[in-house]
Amino acid sequence: MAESPEKSIELHKEHGVNPRMMICKHCDADIGVILVGVRDYKDTCDKCGLVHYGGADDNTCQGCGLKQFTRDKVALNERIPGGVCDACEAIIKARKDLLMAEYEKVKHTGAIFFHCAKCASAGLVKGETEVAKDVRARLNIPIPAPCGLTLRGCPNCSRECSKGDEDGQNKSECNSALHN
Repeated sequence: MAESPEKSIELHKEHGVNPRMMICKHCDADIGVILVGVRDYKDTCDKCGLVHYGGADDNTCQGCGLKQFTRDKVALNERIPGGVCDACEAIIKARKDLLMAEYEKVKHTGAIFFHCAKCASAGLVKGETEVAKDVRARLNIPIPAPCGLTLRGCPNCSRECSKGDEDGQNKSECNSALHN
């Protein structure tokens, strides 16, 4: 059996393995510890604003593909978004089960699935929409075979909160797939 390449952490001069709290990317619950070593920085995409902790792989934004970032240090007490906690995972699974049940009811109409890569939300696009027809045509997938698309952002993660600032402008974005 071939050995896998050894994974190592380059130690930080002052903080060693430099442990940080990792939080659920949906609800901010603590889910563990991540060891960042010298990679105690974050690159924020200048186009879409996606934050890449420890730097962007291949210097390319995973959200939009741009190769232009603003680099900042991660504060010592900053909690880093990572995986998904057990509670959110259960909600996601329950929603997926409901979505599959709903799809079974409408699959004869040509409905398609969507999944958002940014916030992990998912849903159905009605079969009679131009989007659903276009996706099926481009992929050559006949009705009622399952079909879907992955989005780099969706109405859920780009929706603005109802809480505005003093001048009535809503400036904060809701990026949680579990936002009601």
